[in-house]
Amino acid sequence: MRSREAHRLLDRAERATSRTRCILGKGIATSVRRRLGALSAHIAPLPVPSDIAAVRSVHRQAPAAL
Repeated sequence: MRSREAHRLLDRAERATSRTRCILGKGIATSVRRRLGALSAHIAPLPVPSDIAAVRSVHRQAPAAL
């Protein structure tokens, strides 16, 4: 997705009857990412399944490669 498409997404998200969390990558204009984030700020993040949380925990605690 490019910034042009992200602007279209933002236009429609502002008029949406229900809110959806949109997470966009670094290739999108910061202003668009910020405005989309503000629209979904009240939505609680999804819970992380226990198996994924365990993998993340092990990855964080792994020793750094030499």
